[in-house]
Amino acid sequence: MAITSRSSTRRAGLTLSVPRMYRALKRARIANRVQRNAAVYLSAVIDYLVAEVLELSGTAAVQNKKTRITPRFILLLAIRNDDELDQTLKDVTISHGGVVPHIPLDLLKSQPRHDKKQSTSSAPRRKSGKALIKASPRGG
Repeated sequence: MAITSRSSTRRAGLTLSVPRMYRALKRARIANRVQRNAAVYLSAVIDYLVAEVLELSGTAAVQNKKTRITPRFILLLAIRNDDELDQTLKDVTISHGGVVPHIPLDLLKSQPRHDKKQSTSSAPRRKSGKALIKASPRGG
């Protein structure tokens, strides 16, 4: 019976490398000592976040009949439409992600238009207090 060694990543059942996270935690000098369990936990959290974002953006790409996930799908349709991810990643900027399309309601209100037909009416127009004499349509 041969005993085969298994990596800590495989033992934890994760995709992201636990030793790589451990090295990153040590290099960041967050604390004087770092336990290996902290690296496993960090790998699990980042693994979950990546899986969630990829699932949502992949669904958005399929709905838009695209085969490639673009930064726009990741930002707009995955992160900004999910309340928890939006709150978690509110200060994150994604390159080429664009912005969430939003027009304030004040700008959407229809404003009265000034038609040209209105200005050709027979009523005299006033400009700076002086009455303007309108030429007759017969050229006289």
